[in-house]
Amino acid sequence: MSEETAIRKHTDDDIPFIKSTWLAHQSYNEPYKHMNEFEFKSAYSKTLDFILPHLDIAIICNKEHPDQIYGYIAYFNDILNFIYVKGIYRNMGFSKVLISFAFNGKQIKYYTHLSDNKHFKAMVSDKNIKYNKFKFN
Repeated sequence: MSEETAIRKHTDDDIPFIKSTWLAHQSYNEPYKHMNEFEFKSAYSKTLDFILPHLDIAIICNKEHPDQIYGYIAYFNDILNFIYVKGIYRNMGFSKVLISFAFNGKQIKYYTHLSDNKHFKAMVSDKNIKYNKFKFN
């Protein structure tokens, strides 16, 4: 992590960004990409409203301007619920920093959301992380 970045706990002001990016990225991944986008986002938004208060969410951001968000990770214990990095900041190691921060050397046992991202697929395969859509705690 560079001297210009920081990791902080999310605030209520971050929730609209978290929800919009989570919804947008899930809408084009399996199995949701086969649904009507409006229906998916409407229904899944309610799911996020239910689960987000129960998750730990860490934000990686600009140290001097903490509202400039680069990405975030949503997790709980040994469960990776979702990780997101803005396109312009991808391939800069922010996902690895977030995972290291969130799990602090502990083994991730489960992930709850599918991704078509090749780096994510490789990580869950290499580390034998199990998919369980319903594992939130």
